[in-house]
Amino acid sequence: MVYILTGNELKKRRIAIGVSRLDLATYLEVSCRTVEGWEQGRFKIYRPLQKYIMSFLSNIERQKGIR
Repeated sequence: MVYILTGNELKKRRIAIGVSRLDLATYLEVSCRTVEGWEQGRFKIYRPLQKYIMSFLSNIERQKGIR
């Protein structure tokens, strides 16, 4: 099964763990406008990057005891 990360899910998880768009963009080495585009559904989050984003969010969640 292939997991597809939606922009809406990305935004919800990012906000829930207290990570700003700028922080996420800096970590991923993309612009804030790119993160905004993903979250608003204007840009597609390519699958190889989805795995990287999910790993980042999961690590932050574990560090904060969220999941």
